[in-house]
Amino acid sequence: MDELRLRDPSSAKLNVADVGNKYNRTPLHLALETGQLETARYLIGAPVNVHAEDNYGYKMLHFAAKSGRVAALEEVVRATRVDVNVTSNDNITPLHWAALQGGVGAVDWLLRHGADLTVADHVQGWLPLHYATQRLQIDVVELLLHKAGTNPFATAKDGKTVVDMVFEKDKSGKKRQLKMLLEKMQVL
Repeated sequence: MDELRLRDPSSAKLNVADVGNKYNRTPLHLALETGQLETARYLIGAPVNVHAEDNYGYKMLHFAAKSGRVAALEEVVRATRVDVNVTSNDNITPLHWAALQGGVGAVDWLLRHGADLTVADHVQGWLPLHYATQRLQIDVVELLLHKAGTNPFATAKDGKTVVDMVFEKDKSGKKRQLKMLLEKMQVL
């Protein structure tokens, strides 16, 4: 990456790869979020701040999790040795984002590498299971309930459980599938 010099000679060098957008998301964050793994690898190998956060406290591993790509998660952990339970300003972990996006492979990888599925965000008090349920990510819900043993009766700040969320209005028909899954798992 080329470096720019500011007009004021007393100012420090500015690395273009570390410049963020209005949310303070760097090119590395965006490459990871959009699954551009080769670009991310290049930037990780360049002299960039691999520990940069955006305005919300999201870090590289959050963006890799959001992409749903296991290779992106592996690359970030290999390069930075970051804890898989790293949190944002609102206590959102990479597992929350992977669950929200429906990245079954990413959720499974994070769980196998020690992701804590009992971390609740500070905004709504939601666990990763709440995020997956809200977005009707049936495969992720099944993984979190069946393989990981998440408690479907954990309550959010509003007092609702995942089971409550399943019985709310549904215009897509997917909640019927979630209900069947919960019945099959003998949760209901």
